Amino acid sequence: MKIQGAFELFDKGQYKEAFESFAAIYNASENMQERQELMSILRDAYYEPNEAELRGNYEKNAAALKQYPYFWDKQFADFSELSFLLFPTSDSSYYIYDKQADCFIGEYDGITRHQMRYFFEHLEDALKVEDEDNLYNLTFLFDNVRRSEDVAMDNHIYLFYHSWQPLQRVMQVGDIAPILKDEKFVFLIGENHKRYPIDFKRDFKIDYAKMKPQMLRIEEMNRICYWWKRGYAGSMLGIDVLGKNMHAVSRMSFAFHYNTKVQGYPLYSTSFFLDFIKDTQTSYSLSHIKSLCNHQDIQWDFPDFRKFLLFIQKYDK
Repeated sequence: MKIQGAFELFDKGQYKEAFESFAAIYNASENMQERQELMSILRDAYYEPNEAELRGNYEKNAAALKQYPYFWDKQFADFSELSFLLFPTSDSSYYIYDKQADCFIGEYDGITRHQMRYFFEHLEDALKVEDEDNLYNLTFLFDNVRRSEDVAMDNHIYLFYHSWQPLQRVMQVGDIAPILKDEKFVFLIGENHKRYPIDFKRDFKIDYAKMKPQMLRIEEMNRICYWWKRGYAGSMLGIDVLGKNMHAVSRMSFAFHYNTKVQGYPLYSTSFFLDFIKDTQTSYSLSHIKSLCNHQDIQWDFPDFRKFLLFIQKYDK
């Protein structure tokens, strides 16, 4: 029986896989008693042990948003009145249960980088981000977009939500207070999207045009990229210092282009490689680089390049 298989997965500690199996059976079943028994199992094993934390996060974040100046909808639904439940299946994954539809509608990844996307394609207007429900992404935006006061213009991140659900999800999975402290975000839910873009001088008596752009502050710098050619280069001094800092995370790359040769000549002297280096407007994917390795008209000899590809594959998932 399928239910027995789900229990076996649970007993093996494969809790996420077990949940997916139980949820699939629940959605497919037309037997009301079976559905009630399955829901009881899932609530007991997954939801209720985490309900207090989910509720606490939601209520704490609601209180923070009520005090936030760029949030106009202050009437938050009570936690028990939300239209959905989040069932944790791991430390970072959840499944969404729709109360009205009485079914599980899919997985929700609320706090990891797996849902990372590019936000800066259209910067001719103030930055708009729609229905973002991933706390990792919101934190990324907070870390990488400067305050309006620092650039002397409206540089806010406008969060457009077509409905409350995406925001209600992220409110349950973590603490959003740290990303509110510099007032970089503007929350626009439903019809409030018509406020975009906000006239801060008119509505909040803030005239960014009278401010002066500020130099980067040390606390704004989250990443430093070093390049060095030799182990005795001066850059090693800074790298050694950072290596002693428990808050600094390093990633090493290999100078594959120095030792790689094409038809006996160094890769870095070839015209196509120089074209890549000069083309600052194009990004080359890992698959594109791999396709060069399989070029039929060139004899490749670059063990360091293959080593480099193996290395970055770990971070390309």
